Amino acid sequence: MYVIREVLNCKPGKVRQMVEEFRQISLALKEMGHEPMRLLTDVTGGPYWTVGAVAQVEKIDDFFAMEQILAANEMLRKTMADYHDLVASGRREIYRIESERPSSCERAKGGCDARARMDAHANEHSRTRGHHRTDLVHHVGDPARVASSLATYIMLTGIAILLLFVVVGFFAIDDGEPLHPWAGLLQRVLCAVWFWCLIVLARRLRTVNGHNLWYGPLKL
Repeated sequence: MYVIREVLNCKPGKVRQMVEEFRQISLALKEMGHEPMRLLTDVTGGPYWTVGAVAQVEKIDDFFAMEQILAANEMLRKTMADYHDLVASGRREIYRIESERPSSCERAKGGCDARARMDAHANEHSRTRGHHRTDLVHHVGDPARVASSLATYIMLTGIAILLLFVVVGFFAIDDGEPLHPWAGLLQRVLCAVWFWCLIVLARRLRTVNGHNLWYGPLKL
């Protein structure tokens, strides 16, 4: 397989006209059942007003045979009649293809294989999570039920602390209040309820985290 590249240095302002003429050649090639030429224009790195036309053929002789057929096309001959008025210089480069880039089908197959590997990994991860979830349910119960019961406990603890805070503040702190003799005891009870709530919450979270499982934040 060979690549033939026609590199033409056009006269100033003649690039677009040269490209249009090569497009007519590509259309004629397509009608003949051949692959159309790839058309390139310079961006940087070479002389200004450069046009490249790239063709790919199985054999070099195929290119020259195709060139003769195009030269016999009357319409193309008229189209290319001012060819020498557009071009200042040019050259032809011929390369042999040593390796092909993957086709779209091969790239798609590679993408499918990668997708299959990702799906297999996801399934394995899901099964692992399922085993971990079973272990967790066995040791500490279903996470949803644990979260629900824990949320209820924390809510009731908060209500109790709020009530104790009101009782201590309004009925025990000041001298002469009816619960003043028990103010110290009530304060200790308030702290004990709060600290015990923290200990229960920490132990539950530590148990869940110890099984290397995360199902999102607990909805307390």
